[in-house]
Amino acid sequence: MTALDIWTNAALKLAARYERTRRVAELDRAIALFSRVVRAGADVEPDRAGHLDNLGVALLSRYEATADVAALEQALACSRAAAADRFAGHPHHALHLSNLGNTALAWFDERHDPTICVRSGYDPTASATLRRRVSSYRRLLSGSCSARGRRSSWRACGSRRHRGCRAAG
Repeated sequence: MTALDIWTNAALKLAARYERTRRVAELDRAIALFSRVVRAGADVEPDRAGHLDNLGVALLSRYEATADVAALEQALACSRAAAADRFAGHPHHALHLSNLGNTALAWFDERHDPTICVRSGYDPTASATLRRRVSSYRRLLSGSCSARGRRSSWRACGSRRHRGCRAAG
């Protein structure tokens, strides 16, 4: 087990503890460790996309907990890097794209910027998953979704976030 694996595992445990306790200090410690992993890992390392994705998700959680827009900006940068075309062969690339979608939706919530997906390098009309997410997001805005006002959790994706939503589908 390498130092990167040890730091990643410790950061994942801290992030999970944050989910249980909602103590932002735990999340901040996880972000510090995830950042350390990203800085220490080689740019060509096979797990680079996963490391960037972990950091992006943690930063998104920090934004959701504290409304820290700087954390959201960093989360978007990490998510974009994790979902980059050079990592298209990564076994978790779909998860990285999903997390980029979640971060882009949070950015849209914050900035009301409809071009976020296109600027991220993805055509929103070409992705069935993104179309479902946008449709679900529109239901949230219209008030027809029972999940309105809820925040996503650590490993949340659109389908989990809307569990029990009569409008989801």
